[in-house]
Amino acid sequence: MFTEHAHLVPCVGLIGDSLTVLGGGILSWDAIHEFGQRKIVNVAKAEELKNIKKKIKGVVLKDAESVELAYVKRSSLRALLGTIVLGLGFIALLGARLLEIGWL
Repeated sequence: MFTEHAHLVPCVGLIGDSLTVLGGGILSWDAIHEFGQRKIVNVAKAEELKNIKKKIKGVVLKDAESVELAYVKRSSLRALLGTIVLGLGFIALLGARLLEIGWL
């Protein structure tokens, strides 16, 4: 049942497992930081930001809406990265299984 690529199966499987865990970790990190972002937006709503000249991810912070936009933009980039890494992990795991049964 094993092919000449059988020696690659553990390596590809380990890479797939690692990428899957890393992708899940990035997505979890993004979800956890969502709560912190809400606290910052609440503070921004309570205080005026007229005298603050700060940019986050290309968004000038001038009111609560702009603070929320900056954090949503940052969060979407983390979510995209996590999804890509997670997808690569699943592809590597699928490749390991295909090598194992001799389809590659």
